[in-house]
Amino acid sequence: MSESLADLHLHLYGAIPASLWHDLIAGRDINWHDYERAFAAAYGRHVDMAGVLGQCDRNSSQWRRHFEFGSDDAGNFDRFQAKFNLLISSSALAGLDGSASPWRAVELELDRVVDGLAHQQRRHGVDYAEYRMMFGPRHSPATVERAARRICYAMGQQSATTMRLALSLPRADPWPMWGVVQAVLASDVGSSLTAIDFCGTEEGFPPQALAGVLADVHRFNARHPDRAIATLVHVGESYRDKTLESAVRWVHQAAVGGAHRLGHALALGIDPQRHRDQTRHESPAERLDQIAYDLEHAVELRRFGVRVDIDELGRERLQRQAQSPRQSIAVHYDQDRVDQVRRRQEFAIHALRDRGTIIEVCPTSNYRIAGLTHWPQHPLPRFLAAGLRVVVGSDDPGLLGTSLRQELSLVGSEIGVTATQCDALVAQAWAARSECLAGRRGVG
Repeated sequence: MSESLADLHLHLYGAIPASLWHDLIAGRDINWHDYERAFAAAYGRHVDMAGVLGQCDRNSSQWRRHFEFGSDDAGNFDRFQAKFNLLISSSALAGLDGSASPWRAVELELDRVVDGLAHQQRRHGVDYAEYRMMFGPRHSPATVERAARRICYAMGQQSATTMRLALSLPRADPWPMWGVVQAVLASDVGSSLTAIDFCGTEEGFPPQALAGVLADVHRFNARHPDRAIATLVHVGESYRDKTLESAVRWVHQAAVGGAHRLGHALALGIDPQRHRDQTRHESPAERLDQIAYDLEHAVELRRFGVRVDIDELGRERLQRQAQSPRQSIAVHYDQDRVDQVRRRQEFAIHALRDRGTIIEVCPTSNYRIAGLTHWPQHPLPRFLAAGLRVVVGSDDPGLLGTSLRQELSLVGSEIGVTATQCDALVAQAWAARSECLAGRRGVG
């Protein structure tokens, strides 16, 4: 394996190791109410976080058990969110509500986080890393801009390693934060900002709704090649509210909508056989979107063996349009339907390959958060066999207790990727840096 690594899928606060966060929050007066409530809802038991923090030192196993999302927690996104809420609740950023804010405390925290993560990069042989950062709904655009500039400034001060920022935009209304991104890009620290990202809850936010802002980013890139940025979308990681067909469609639509890289995209490659004899549900609106998609791509879908009856879909569309939006459509997966989903996956995989879209896989994150029950279920070998461009990332290495080097080791030892393929994954990451994909002027 190459000694020089690039990690393209990291979340800034999720990358913080337990020991560093202990150092940062020890002695703070923290309101743990939101965290303790989320923890109780997810785990069914109460935790006295102030007591835990007071009893544990930075390297204790007890502190790590509370901080990290481990194998015993796996398969439950609500538990992962509860663990992430520990960071949210105890961060100085929690006080940034648009009023008089503790900016000095925030700046010190951001500086120490960036410095600490730079040290982690060097220790693990990561020479280049892109960190995503999402702010909360109560953070005003002015607040986000100030904090993002501070992060970019701190990243720019690192000389022994390269750090870049991807600012995460809210799926519900990305436009105000897209304005913030442009303001940061125009500043003297804008070179450290190289992407926008859409993460967090997928359910309820179809990717086609992002097409407008993604198109505007591409227009911005054409006008400002020295500050061109990539577009990153988490999709196909969590799809509890829809059918497998719709989940595959979302991945395809995110790519067609203009995303340079897709985070996870598990729905595209996980063997649908694991869902045989299950029943899934979705809304009439989701089904109508699927009907429109099938009609649009009928010719191509048929080439991959997908049955598309245009007349029947037309009749069903009229029926679904008359349904109450609160109704739920049940879909049962017998063997025939499973086979049809697999063919839909093949169609979408080939479409992404032809577009050159890049998929970011994060093995430990996928295993624990998405609830894979054994490593061979991971779709990475299928992606590689189909010729997709893929990179490996560590996602939230602090919360997950991992590193990029460990993730690359896992894909060989547990998922069955060859050493040659692993080397190619490492090389692909360097070629898929955001500034390269966006065509930023002056980037080699």
